[in-house]
Formats: sequence, C-alpha cells, structure tokens
Amino acid sequence: MNLTVDFGNTSIKAALFEGSEQKQLFSNLKEEELKAIEKDFAPEHIIVSTVSRSYEDVYTFFHRKDIFFS
Repeated sequence: MNLTVDFGNTSIKAALFEGSEQKQLFSNLKEEELKAIEKDFAPEHIIVSTVSRSYEDVYTFFHRKDIFFS
C-alpha cells in the first residue's frame, strides 16, 4: 500500500493506492487526520507533493526519511 499526499496552500489531500489502483481518497484533511491514516494503514511508501512545506518539515511530520517527492 502506498500513501500519496498533496500539501497545498490551503488544504491537505491524500490517497491510498494498491499498485496502480486507488483504494481510498481523502480531502480537506487536518494534520491529525493524516497522521491517523498513516498509522492505521502503515503504507510501505509515502509519495508527497508540496508547495507549502520544506522537505525537512515533511520528514519531521512523518518521522521517517524514506519519502518520495514529486
């Protein structure tokens, strides 16, 4: 399972994928909701797109360094 995250200027969106199939989509997330998704689904990979956070902020948010940025 992979978690994709978009940290936009005004909202956070995320989706869970199994291979190329989207399993679930989340919109207008709060930070604590995104952390709960990560904890509940324990994704193998996290792929992030961000316009509002530095790479270091994202590493700190997820407490892991194996994050892919697009």
